[in-house]
Order: sequence, then C-alpha cells, then structure tokens
Amino acid sequence: MPLNNLQKEAVEYLEGPLLVLAGPGTGKTQLLSSKVEYILKNTDTNPENILCLTFTENGASNMRDRLHQMVGAAAGKVNIHTYHAFGSDILAEYKNYAVKFDRSLETPIDSVAQYKIIKNIQDSLPAFDILKKAKIRDIIDTISAAKSARLSSKDLAKIADDNIKTTKELNPLLNTYLKNYQKGMKFDAGVNEIYLPIMETFGKFASKKPLAGNIEKEANTYLKELNNIYETELKKEKPSISPLTTWKNRHFELDEEGNYRLKNRASNLRLKSFANIMKSYEEYLEASGEFDFADMIEQAIHILKTDPGFKATLEERYQYILLDEFQDTNTAQAELIHLLTDYENPIIMAVGDDDQAIFAFQGADVSNFLDFQDYYHAKVITLLENYRSNSEILDFSYKVREQIQGSFAGKNNIKKKLFAFHKSGASISRHEFLEASAEYNWIAGEINNLIQSGVKQSDIAIITPKHKYVLPLLFLKINEFTRLLLLQVLFTNFL
Repeated sequence: MPLNNLQKEAVEYLEGPLLVLAGPGTGKTQLLSSKVEYILKNTDTNPENILCLTFTENGASNMRDRLHQMVGAAAGKVNIHTYHAFGSDILAEYKNYAVKFDRSLETPIDSVAQYKIIKNIQDSLPAFDILKKAKIRDIIDTISAAKSARLSSKDLAKIADDNIKTTKELNPLLNTYLKNYQKGMKFDAGVNEIYLPIMETFGKFASKKPLAGNIEKEANTYLKELNNIYETELKKEKPSISPLTTWKNRHFELDEEGNYRLKNRASNLRLKSFANIMKSYEEYLEASGEFDFADMIEQAIHILKTDPGFKATLEERYQYILLDEFQDTNTAQAELIHLLTDYENPIIMAVGDDDQAIFAFQGADVSNFLDFQDYYHAKVITLLENYRSNSEILDFSYKVREQIQGSFAGKNNIKKKLFAFHKSGASISRHEFLEASAEYNWIAGEINNLIQSGVKQSDIAIITPKHKYVLPLLFLKINEFTRLLLLQVLFTNFL
C-alpha cells in the first residue's frame, strides 16, 4: 500500500529530530521500514550507519523481514535491535576497544541465578527486617525498575534517609495543627486552622532540587496533593472540607500517645531495607564480573559517559537513529539515546502513541514525549489515517480519549482525531449486567453462537484488565461443549 501524505512527509524528513505521533493502525511498521528504504535510496548512507531500536525480538524480526522485502540483502546490514540487545553489543564491542575497563563484564546471569543471589542476600537479613519474607520476584522486579530509572542503591538509601529525617521533623509540627480537627468542621474553619498552616509547613521542607534522578522530596508530593484539592474546592460554589479530610485520613494515623503522624514509616523502612539488598546485589555482581539484564543498558551508559573516544566512534557510526514504540522508553533507554545524539541537529526519529503513555502501559510515560521535545526541539508529525478500524470504533475511542487529561497531543493543542481508511468493519455494542455471573454467562453464550455460526476460535478474543476476570468463565454451569470451546478460545488468544 502506498504511503499517505503524512507518512510520506515523515519518511522524507531528514533535516533533524522528528517525533511522529502514531496511534494504533496508522502504519508505524511501514513508516519505519519505508524510512530506512528512503535513506538507503536517496543518500550515500551505508546500511550499517542506520540504527533501529524496538522493544521485542519479535518486533525487531518483523521489521527486518519487511525491510528485506523492500531493499533486499542490505536489510541484513541495518542495525535492528531491542534496546537490551543493543546495550549488550556495546559491552561486547567495548571489550575489544578498551585497553582497560574498570569492571569485568564476562558473564550474563539468567533469572534462576538472579533468584539464587537475591535469596542468599535475603536469608542473611536480620530476623525482623521488614523485607525478610518479601517475595523474591518482587525484589528482582524492583531492582530492574530502579536500574531502568537510573537509580542506584546509594540513591535509594539517600531518598529513604531523607524521608525518615524529614518525617521525624514534620510529625510534631503537623500534629499541632491536626489536633484542631473536629468532626463537622466547616470549610473555612478547617482550611484556616488546619490545612493552610499544614501547606505552609510542607512548603518549608519542600525543594525544587530532586533528591536523586527525578525523585522529589516527599514534602513536595504532600504539598502538591493538598494544594490541588484546596484549589479544586475553591472553584466550587459550595466548597467542602470532605476531600481535605479524606486526604488527612489517607496520609495520617494516631500513635500510641494519640498524636498524629504520617503513615510513611513502613514504606520508608522498606525502601531503606531494599537499598541495602540492592547494594549487596550490586557488590556481588561487580565482584564476580557478572551482569544482569538491566546492566546491559546501565553499563553501556557508563561506558559512553566515561570514554569520549568510544562514544565519538558510535556517534559517527550511527548517523540515522529510528526509535519504535517510543512511549515505552524508560529513563535508562532514553539516556542511552541522548548520549549517542548529544550533538547539533542529529537525525533521529521517534515513533509512538502518546495515548498509550497515559496509561503507563509497561512503563510508558507521557513525559517521554515531553522530554524528547524539550531535548531535541523536534518537528512533530501526527498520523491520522487508520487502516485497522472503521469509523464507528474510531469515533468511540476518540470520545473516550478526550475525557483523559495529560496526553502530549493535548498539552500541545494537537488534533489527533483518526479517520478510517476502511468504511466497513466491526461494530460496538454495550451491555450492562446486575452481577458478574450474568456477564460471564452472556460471554459464554456469545462465543458459543459465534463458533456455531462458523467463526474460527482463533478469531475470537476475550480482553480483560487482569487474569482473574477470565478464570470464572471456566467454571460456569454451561454444557461441556461450550466449556471446551471457551477453553480453546482462552488458550488461543489469552493465556
């Protein structure tokens, strides 16, 4: 299918940074492959000077297959990687480049080895440590999340220590005002006697300077929450103290002496303990010369920051950089790209859906788009033609999307109403049920009817926010044939 006008504009733009807002069905994969094809056919660039980064091996494979159909053997020389595979390549190449590297990264560890390391560290914790019985998988996931956010164990310990110290100083001051709380207080009295003084107190402990990375002081968070509630109520004809009271109840508790204190004690102890676990884990990996999945990017960043010559070599090599599913980029991945493009007017294109970023899907964050624009001052192109859905579905999704605040398009007054290339297709129907069992029985019946009418099981999907909402379908009082059909659908499309 030929490129539409907006796709063509994005493909042919080679004058500097470019941010492409591309919703579902707008041809992202075709766009990226066509961009590589255009670069190879219209510039003297070698295939190995192009870098394409995506998030899954499957995505990288699909891009390479499509590109092979377009440019032939040259596709095999284009650098198409996941972020972690690219980081691993940097580590491997650096071993041959550097005369001496301050950390020997010889052995990648798998999930089983990682589990054993963390288990041994946890077993050595004091008997009453708050994370002594925490799930190993949760600790491992949190370590990965911390590294992705470029937070070290030292950073986390600093945050925990500051939270604990600040809370110790804040509690007696805040208790003075919260003691004035009375049931049934009017808005004006509550605000003047309690909440405005509390906001002023938090303001004295707040700071514009982050504690580490992008992590603000706890006082900043409390102050923003309280101020937002206060400002919202002031706009109402009859402001209520109830939202302020709800905020108080969420964040405060009474101690054994009947004084108010913040409820953050346990969370800060967990953070402090986690920082110690992560420190032991970091020390183990460094001593053994091993590295984990997250280190593939973290150590690549370290290399680029500490060796200007090697960094310049990679900058010269990767003349064109294309980023897929940009909304899923985390802090570490974004910094890796920044280090390869921190020169004037790099030719870099990021493609993503800011609507997905609203929901923080798999780490997605709308700030990715804002940060990209702040850093690169990129040209923005919004793809509007949808090749997957009909107008009914697109109109419905647009109405839902318009109710959500905070998208990149919304913040920049960009109209992002998609229109359908195909005029026919599936329709939307809405059903309400008095209880869950009625809903499940209706779903089972609909699936049965579809299959009986000749629809393939593989063409039917059940989509839910969590697995727990699907499992009850397997225990309905339905005939055995329908149950078997349900099992086929679930195992084909969900599990």
